[in-house]
Amino acid sequence: MDSEKSTCVVPEGKSLLLFDGACPMCAKAAAWTSARIRTGRLVVAPLQDYLDEPFLQRLGPDAMRSIVLLDKGTCFRESSASLRACLHLRGGWPLLALFLAIPRPVRDAVYRWVARRRAALSCRTCPIPGAGEVQSSAG
Repeated sequence: MDSEKSTCVVPEGKSLLLFDGACPMCAKAAAWTSARIRTGRLVVAPLQDYLDEPFLQRLGPDAMRSIVLLDKGTCFRESSASLRACLHLRGGWPLLALFLAIPRPVRDAVYRWVARRRAALSCRTCPIPGAGEVQSSAG
């Protein structure tokens, strides 16, 4: 599933990017993203903070191993979430959204390949920031 309508309460005019807070590589990527938010409309938080949300439960257990973006009432996962999140970043990063033109099964296959190897690709001793350290303070 690439997207679905969400019932999650997201602050008006904001998008919510959820990452696996138990993964050091994901936490680093979330901190990197938070430092580059240009619009102030993206909030970045650990997925584990939203476990009770109905939209996340409907996505199933695979969502716990993925990135999730809630944008304008629609829920995106995997490569779609990552690439759409780039639209909220400063500099040339929004150009990465051009990769959305690649068929989703191909993009998601690459995303899953990296996800399966994320422990080997990240520093296992790096601290995982808490929600307060990762959320965007821009408003």
